[in-house]
Amino acid sequence: MSGFTESTFERKCAELNQSQQSIQGLSVWLVHHRKHLQNIVKVWYKEFLKAQDHRKLTFIYLANDVVQNSRKKTPEFGKAFAPTFKKAFEHMARIPGDRTKKSLVRILGIWKERAIYELPLIEDFEKTYLKAWDDLHGDEEDEFHLFATGITTPPDPRDPTGGNDQTIATTSTQKPKAERKKRVRTQKEEIESANRKRRIESTNTVDEWETDGVVQLEVKLSPSPYTEPPTEDELLRLIKEMDKMPSTDAVTRGKIASLPTKVSNTSGVEEICIDSDASRSLQSEIQSAYRLLVDYNRKLDNELMDRKKASMKLQDFLHAQKDLLTQAEQRLEDHQTHERVLIKKLEELKMHVLSMPDLTKLPSVTDGGLQPLPSAGDLFL
Repeated sequence: MSGFTESTFERKCAELNQSQQSIQGLSVWLVHHRKHLQNIVKVWYKEFLKAQDHRKLTFIYLANDVVQNSRKKTPEFGKAFAPTFKKAFEHMARIPGDRTKKSLVRILGIWKERAIYELPLIEDFEKTYLKAWDDLHGDEEDEFHLFATGITTPPDPRDPTGGNDQTIATTSTQKPKAERKKRVRTQKEEIESANRKRRIESTNTVDEWETDGVVQLEVKLSPSPYTEPPTEDELLRLIKEMDKMPSTDAVTRGKIASLPTKVSNTSGVEEICIDSDASRSLQSEIQSAYRLLVDYNRKLDNELMDRKKASMKLQDFLHAQKDLLTQAEQRLEDHQTHERVLIKKLEELKMHVLSMPDLTKLPSVTDGGLQPLPSAGDLFL
């Protein structure tokens, strides 16, 4: 099993998917490196925040698997994750959709049943998540509240908890459909939701299947959502162009700074006669200053667009370099593993050679040092 480094953990997080095999495999690796507990929690939360919305639930599943599988031998995992869980659940409330909400409530219910944490702490997680979810999405339904849904949730094949939770019973506190209130989304929210779904579908493959009447969803990540990275020469050219941007034009900035105050101060305008030389002179100066400012603002707008494009190219370049670094680290790890195998084989070969008899100490065969072998007749006499 490979050693723990933050970069290795980040790479494994990038490769993490919603399959049970992927989650449990990384969970076992983390529990094995429990001496790096604090770094594990820190990197997990950082990668959780960086992940796209459709991957965040997978990180919750991973942390859940680590905490449950380590609570007997390494209960420190649960203590270390507890403060982070509250922030993570509050962050998860940003994600709309009943499927994510049911999954998180289901995890909290299992924690209650198995006493993963003390009951007040779990209820605090639940209260934090549901309150933030209601504030953001305006859904006042209580059908997703723990042990008040009135439905049986079928096992999820990607759920690392194993689906051992019990059927949730119906209670009499559930509101009739006619009494439920739900805030209608604004047009802006609908557009943002549609754009978010379009981005997910454009960069990933979404597989759906039905299990016991419930639609299951799995998102398979594409290799990279980034465009073709720029070359080093392109980056150097962009950096050189930054030195010639309008914001660095000292001459124009000096002209703007030296504009007379009367072109912007309106306090003395009423005292000037409309049809006088002073008014015509002031009007000419104002028009000249106006043209100067309009032209400079146009150049600054173009500069802003160029800087945004340069920033995107730099992000593509950095992402490509990180990919290359990850691949290089993986190759280095593979070569080091192969080197250890070869060194071991070499040691075995040396031991085998040393265990062989020394031929120089044996009597010479050609000089008559050995007696001739008996014939077949001598053997049977």
